[in-house]
Amino acid sequence: MDSECGEKQGNSTNGSEFVQFIFVAILLFVFWLAVSGLFTPKHITIGAITSVAVAWITRPLLRLPSTENQNKTYLAFHISYMRLFLYLLWLFKEIIKSNRYMIKLILSPKMPIDPVIVTFEKKMDNPLAHLTLGNSIALTPGTLAIEIEDGLYVIHAITKEMGESLVTPDGRDANMVRRVAAIFDERDREVCHDHNE
Repeated sequence: MDSECGEKQGNSTNGSEFVQFIFVAILLFVFWLAVSGLFTPKHITIGAITSVAVAWITRPLLRLPSTENQNKTYLAFHISYMRLFLYLLWLFKEIIKSNRYMIKLILSPKMPIDPVIVTFEKKMDNPLAHLTLGNSIALTPGTLAIEIEDGLYVIHAITKEMGESLVTPDGRDANMVRRVAAIFDERDREVCHDHNE
């Protein structure tokens, strides 16, 4: 595998911890109202106090350490929600396409299955970017993330075509990799790859 991957720093920022705290408190409060179904002043007050307290206590858990810089942290909810929403729509479409492809494979009398192991390296500083990409690969039928460590992805694909949807022959980021990187502002990082049948 080509080991000369770029070590550029991403342009992610630490974001505002106070904004995240407010966001989490509101999210918890809405969840409280939805689950309790009680809208009396007493229950609304208890829900509001509890939501603020839990959001305050869990603040340290929402600080994620950078994968490359020990002095840098990311906030869990400091992302582009519009990019995330558009990505989830795209991912849903890809899951449907992959399901149709898998049905064709299963129903084909020849069962043209040709499993491959695909490896590629994608340097991303935000750990949530790796989590999102790994889960996206696992959610797409026909591909499974076997291992993700230090930006190195080992993927099992049921056919060579499925593997090539994650690693392009010319070395550029595949569509899914590029879209996930865009959500977390990691677009300027290079990708290295390899195929093993």
